[in-house]
Amino acid sequence: AARPQAGIALCRPPRARPLRLRGIASGTMLSWLGAAGPGTAARALADGCARCAASRPATPVVASAALHRLQSSPATSGGLQALPRFGGPAGFATLTADTLPRKVLECEYAVRGAVLLKAEELQKKLLVPPSNPEERLPFSKIVPCNIGNPQAVGQEPLLFHRQLLACLAEPSLVKRADLFPEDVRERASKYLSGIHDGRAGAYSHSKGHATFRKEVAQWLLQRDGFEADPEHIFLTDGASAAVKMVMQLAVRGPEDGVLLPIPQYPLYSATMTLLGGKSVGYFLNEEAGWSIDIEELERAVGEFRKSGGQPRAIAVINPGNPTGQVLSREVMEGVLRFAEKERLMVLADEVYQDNIHNPGKQFISFRKLARELGSTVEVFSFHSVSKGVTGECGFR
Repeated sequence: AARPQAGIALCRPPRARPLRLRGIASGTMLSWLGAAGPGTAARALADGCARCAASRPATPVVASAALHRLQSSPATSGGLQALPRFGGPAGFATLTADTLPRKVLECEYAVRGAVLLKAEELQKKLLVPPSNPEERLPFSKIVPCNIGNPQAVGQEPLLFHRQLLACLAEPSLVKRADLFPEDVRERASKYLSGIHDGRAGAYSHSKGHATFRKEVAQWLLQRDGFEADPEHIFLTDGASAAVKMVMQLAVRGPEDGVLLPIPQYPLYSATMTLLGGKSVGYFLNEEAGWSIDIEELERAVGEFRKSGGQPRAIAVINPGNPTGQVLSREVMEGVLRFAEKERLMVLADEVYQDNIHNPGKQFISFRKLARELGSTVEVFSFHSVSKGVTGECGFR
């Protein structure tokens, strides 16, 4: 707290207008200021903002790439002090429960809601048991089942992936035959040669590095039996980010709706709330193993259209989350024909495709089936390394 964070400061030209933000976190002040000239902000990071400001009192010192967190606590030492609030009222805060956007306040994400908060409270009691035996909990372990988090419940990571990541992060390890197996080093060399200048820490293409997208395309060829265009593949930090991206394309305003299964993973309904669109629920058929009835889809769309809404897409989770069903080919064909008739995009959430444990069930991708049927429906297919045999939620 007594020193600015170390880093590189990129300075604006001297004529840049200063931009100031008042912060609200724990009595701290977050300040972005314009620059006095090349090098000034960098010196401010090294010497302390207050000292630099004192030497140039007429010019606000600003590091346009460095967010300064300054505390006015008495514990602050070394001459660094909080910048003045420029005449603002003491304790002023822009973000409060009363001023947050209504869409944010109405957004619910149940898998991280009240049940999880209670579990975290109980976990603290397990770590530091109360001195009074009567207050101690009658169990010794909590197993979190609120989200698909394989490694949190005991799944071990695949060593190949971890060693490969290590080589990408530190390319010199590729030469260490005594450290990593040959197949790891060969794969790492291939990827590094496909990344611009072999620098994994640099920005990639907005769709992800082409070398990785080409491998995903090859995998899709093996899975579905026909080629995929790497330019049609987007790599994101988890399937959730990709789902949000596509839903942003679907929702133009409050009259637009997306058909969502009930029950469903709350990512979809929460995103619709944030986007200001309408969640159009369709109920899964529990008696039919949580399958999809076309009649139910027609009911949902019909009622929504009567209310003045414009359906834009349908989300299908297969295998199901949280229901675990695997849709039959017949049902999937019905969904695609329905989507084509209603001119809907299909959002195919298929992240659990490698987690089928019933030998009588077979996963079929919507992408493959749409191709076989000659359907003109736009299909967005989502997959993730957070599930399946990898379970790499945290490294996404």
